[in-house]
Amino acid sequence: MNEKAMVVTPVAKARKGLVAKIAAGVAILILVAAVAVGYSPVRKLRASENTLNSRWTEVEALCERRAEIGRNLVPLLSSAEKLDKQWAADLSRTQANAELCRIEAKRAPVDAGQFGAFQQSQRDLNTAISRALAAVARDPQLKQDPKLRKMTAEYLTVGKDLVVRENNFVHAGLLYNHALRQRPANIYGPLLGFRPRLYLERTNGEPAQAAVF
Repeated sequence: MNEKAMVVTPVAKARKGLVAKIAAGVAILILVAAVAVGYSPVRKLRASENTLNSRWTEVEALCERRAEIGRNLVPLLSSAEKLDKQWAADLSRTQANAELCRIEAKRAPVDAGQFGAFQQSQRDLNTAISRALAAVARDPQLKQDPKLRKMTAEYLTVGKDLVVRENNFVHAGLLYNHALRQRPANIYGPLLGFRPRLYLERTNGEPAQAAVF
């Protein structure tokens, strides 16, 4: 009995070792297959996110151009003798609030509260600049000022460009969120830090869209 046990034991150990190796090999193959399956969707998701961030950067740049118009308009408002100085004060106030509500550059927003504050401040600033330009244009002397004409033309151009850039941003967000909901990206994505993104409400006074996808 002892001799048989001594013969069987090494064989049993060898078999167990072989089974363990096979199991490990199968586990590695499953892991490699899972990574291979998830690599392509995640790569596409990353590309979609980069496009979204790029579109957001374009929106930010135009918002900053509009803010610069507002900053340049304040001295004109202050110098107009026939205008109420409250115009300059209101524009300065909305300008300061817009600065406080700025969002991290080059990355599309993910916080709904912060994004909402940003959008409201941009709508307020747009309204203030529009009203201020109209008020200055009514002043007989400033009406012919080349600086005012230039600012008015630039303001209108920025407004038109913003409509296009905001549409591009919304479209990129739709594509990104759609990609995030697809399998297996909906499994890998959250683990890698991908999060659903927010709608952009209009900053030029047009009807707002839904707040969140």
